[in-house]
Amino acid sequence: MAKILEMKENWIGILLILLFLASTALLILFLQNRGRLSPEWSRKLLHISSGLASLSFPFIFTQNWPVFVISGGGIIFVLCVKKISSLKKSIGKITGSVSRKSEGEIFFPIGTAVLFWLSKGNTVLYIIPLLILTFADTAAALIGIFYGTFKYDATGGKKSMEGSMAFFLTAFFSAHIPLLVFTNTGRIQTLLISALLGFFLMIVEAVSWDGIDNLFIPLAGFFLLKAFLQMTLPGLAASLAATAFLAAAALFLKRQSILNTGALMGAVLAAYLCWFIGGIQWILVLFIFFAAYLFLTPKSKEDWKHHYNVHSVLSTCGSGLLWLLLSSHFKHPDYLYPFTASLSSQLAMISTARQIRTQSKLSLTGKIILSILEGWLLMLIPIFILRGSHTAAQLILSFVGTSASAAAFYFTQPDLEQYPEDTSRWMRQFLFGLLASLIDFWAV
Repeated sequence: MAKILEMKENWIGILLILLFLASTALLILFLQNRGRLSPEWSRKLLHISSGLASLSFPFIFTQNWPVFVISGGGIIFVLCVKKISSLKKSIGKITGSVSRKSEGEIFFPIGTAVLFWLSKGNTVLYIIPLLILTFADTAAALIGIFYGTFKYDATGGKKSMEGSMAFFLTAFFSAHIPLLVFTNTGRIQTLLISALLGFFLMIVEAVSWDGIDNLFIPLAGFFLLKAFLQMTLPGLAASLAATAFLAAAALFLKRQSILNTGALMGAVLAAYLCWFIGGIQWILVLFIFFAAYLFLTPKSKEDWKHHYNVHSVLSTCGSGLLWLLLSSHFKHPDYLYPFTASLSSQLAMISTARQIRTQSKLSLTGKIILSILEGWLLMLIPIFILRGSHTAAQLILSFVGTSASAAAFYFTQPDLEQYPEDTSRWMRQFLFGLLASLIDFWAV
């Protein structure tokens, strides 16, 4: 009897949520058709109404399946709106009238459902990331569009410093107030957690593309918040100091880099994760890589005309970050070796691309060999010395992996002389880096 009653209550809750979403969508559409709302305001009001509905989930549902039903139904409805002409011309005007491409209306229910599942009834861990997604993301978009003056390059277009600051401030208070009201966290810790969470989620929003921030923000917010709440005051202070150092380093090196501002933000986030999860040896490896990339790989005049986006950072650091997460999960510090091998191969591939475009007396074979040696010697030998425990097999396999990745990249990547920046290039580079790390993994 109790289960039947609970089932009935869950379905009533589902119907109430759907009724709220349908009525707000129709109201927004009515106001938009009457000329009272611009396309951007219409889109963001729907975003806020979806967020408000999702914020009620922990207070209505105690099981996961009702949230999955609502989210799954939402995704199906959005796909129907995109595919069915009559719906696209009516309700689809709310999200489809803006000029930029976005799949945010699909990522939003996915992010909400996964967040609800991860939080396992912990209201604070659910509410804070969703508050940030609902209000900080909206503030960044609206302030950036209507008041943004200082623009910077990001993935998929331009973003503004004003929009990013609006995101940070809104995210800060979206975390700070609930932590003060609903937890026993100390006041100073609350300030530090809110500042750190706001800063890193601001970066996540800045480097996201095509609305995928609706997935990245709640998930990154959950894991970061959970980690920060377990830290002591000195640990939080050290994290803030490390963050300030990394941000200052990125600003200092901006003129030496051909990464755009969004990509540099992504690099800062990757560096922080290496320090936060792995420790000093992992961040040292990443620093060696970035130093070699910035100062030792040759750059032609044409190189400076190209500014790569965050996809280049993901392809370069992605396989290494996978080893970082695996090392943390399985408590296996020797995964530092495949992490380093992946970066060694990336350095060799980057150097190969640049060597080919530079004029020198070296033959083509000589340029590739030089790139391989550069990646292997600069990346792997220092970490072998630092760790002090390695085998001949590790040295040989790391060299084989670096050589194989550089050679495979050269023979499979078309038009290297034309500075390719397409998705297939970055995917190819990521996969070859992963291959090199897996070869090195055999010796661990």
